[in-house]
Amino acid sequence: MRPEQMTVLTVDDTPANIRLLTHYLEKQGYRVLTAEDGFEGFKAAIQHHPDLVLLDVMMPGTDGYEVCELLKAEEETKDIPIMFLTAKAEVEDRIRGFELGAVDYITKPFNLTEITTRLRTHLRLKYLEKERVRTGQILLQTQKLASLGRSQSVFAERLAGLVEHIGSGLKKAGSGAAGAGMAAAVDEMKRLLGDLRSVSNATASDMERISLSDLVDGVLDLMAPVIPNNVRFTVDWPKVSPVITGNIGMMHQAVLNLGLNAMETAVGGGDIAVRISEGPPPEGAGTAADGESGPVYACVAMTDTAPRKEPLSFNRETGLFSTAKNNLNAGIRLTAINAIMIHHKGMLELTEKEGRTTVAIWLPTAN
Repeated sequence: MRPEQMTVLTVDDTPANIRLLTHYLEKQGYRVLTAEDGFEGFKAAIQHHPDLVLLDVMMPGTDGYEVCELLKAEEETKDIPIMFLTAKAEVEDRIRGFELGAVDYITKPFNLTEITTRLRTHLRLKYLEKERVRTGQILLQTQKLASLGRSQSVFAERLAGLVEHIGSGLKKAGSGAAGAGMAAAVDEMKRLLGDLRSVSNATASDMERISLSDLVDGVLDLMAPVIPNNVRFTVDWPKVSPVITGNIGMMHQAVLNLGLNAMETAVGGGDIAVRISEGPPPEGAGTAADGESGPVYACVAMTDTAPRKEPLSFNRETGLFSTAKNNLNAGIRLTAINAIMIHHKGMLELTEKEGRTTVAIWLPTAN
């Protein structure tokens, strides 16, 4: 948690107080937003989702207590820590502030060092709570995905055997047995894909709103122990994270598969570029089945650090992604991602530029 990643909203009807707090907090590295009355402060919090609000009580129009009530009543702002900063020093005033949901109450005249110390403490507590929730989600995802992981392992073994079968058939080119063997192999591929889709559907019991920035952040934290020292995931973080509706366990698996595939090409080190964006999907980008789609899509894309020795390919007849025989994992992961995208009415896109492959998932944004 670094100050430059934190945004503080200061709401006070005294310009001198705003200037003093802004100057001091910016010197500490925080990004500071300001508002000179309660209603403007409420609108700024709704629009920018600051990490913490410093809120005066006595203001014309909508006072600080009312602003606090409004923010705590909104789903998107109810968890933002609010610190009252006011001349109202009576015990009753403090009690009311805490009853409304404030995390702290500082009386004027204030000490700047005290404010920043308390502010830093509450931001740290917020960060730790977020990490606790995310850790719990990951543990839940691990439990939900246990059966999917076992099924994918079986799927991988069966696919490996199938590749051997196809290879044997090709060696008998020109014989009738080869043609029959290839037809049987295609049928088996279709059955395998059906198995994988069934597994995906079976784990999609609940759907929820998911912030793609939080999702990617959580996956990269989970991967951190296995990422080589000479490899970095560089993320183009959006100012406001796109939000989708999906099964958190399945989406975690999809992004994890993207990361593992990209990391496999980074043997010599380098940066894996990760892009989180929002907008219309490229025409014909998806290999998923046709389905309803919203006008706006969210995207997570990862680009390999180096050209692949064996290109990725997609068989539209079987619905299977594949690579060379000695790198089946990448194809299996892509097949799993594709099945998850089908379930979520999303798209999976592969593009190549200068030998480097970018794999992107596109999903309808939440309404």
